[in-house]
Amino acid sequence: MITSGKYDFKNDGKDIIFTGKYMEVYLPQYYFDKKAAEIIGEHFKTLGILNFRTFQDIDGKKPNKIKVLNLPVQITTYPSGGFEEKDMDLVGNGTTEHYFVLKYYNGDTLCAASTAASKESFILCLNITLAGKLPATIPYDGVFDVWQNSFDMNGVSFDIPDVVKELVIAQIYRNPSNLNETFGSVVGKKPNSNMYAYKQVNQRQLAASQSVFVGLIFENFDMMLTSGLLTTKEGRNQNPSPMEEIMKY
Repeated sequence: MITSGKYDFKNDGKDIIFTGKYMEVYLPQYYFDKKAAEIIGEHFKTLGILNFRTFQDIDGKKPNKIKVLNLPVQITTYPSGGFEEKDMDLVGNGTTEHYFVLKYYNGDTLCAASTAASKESFILCLNITLAGKLPATIPYDGVFDVWQNSFDMNGVSFDIPDVVKELVIAQIYRNPSNLNETFGSVVGKKPNSNMYAYKQVNQRQLAASQSVFVGLIFENFDMMLTSGLLTTKEGRNQNPSPMEEIMKY
């Protein structure tokens, strides 16, 4: 887990057991869409990067702060209280998403205490990261730790320096007021910035935000053409690509 504080779990040598009164784990619909989660009978198999919240009472009326599980591997989890589907704004930014709310009570098994390394789990985590779909409750300065953990726990090692991984993260996390600007540059100018005040973008959005030219040579021409017209109309700054400069001559 990536956040500090007291947790209501114990390791009995085989499983991680919930020892509190009541807990909810929020499984996004996106995970099902991308084959990162599935329902198996009365339990769930899912990538373990998930929002969760414990409660001070069994009725779920006294919530604690939302936290994030940093388990970038496939886990099987066993909520004895079943689940319900809800549209929720977990981040508090006015945007709702569809979740499967898994319900746990004292003594329930969160997951196995150990999980085999898996290249498939690493690829799932990589795809979700590049799609800009990691939980938005992860602070910007904690994102690299989550991604690095996916390398370590799944036994994956690339011969690249950490700075390259950091550059990838920097491109995905943007200034919501100006997508041409990375969120990292905002933090560089104002170190006391809110670490949750970012916008994640996927490859299409990133291409569209850079320049009209980059957008038009990317996939989904219709969407990029519309984006390019809006960029030109609004007079937004564009970042010229090296190929664009070459083609001018």
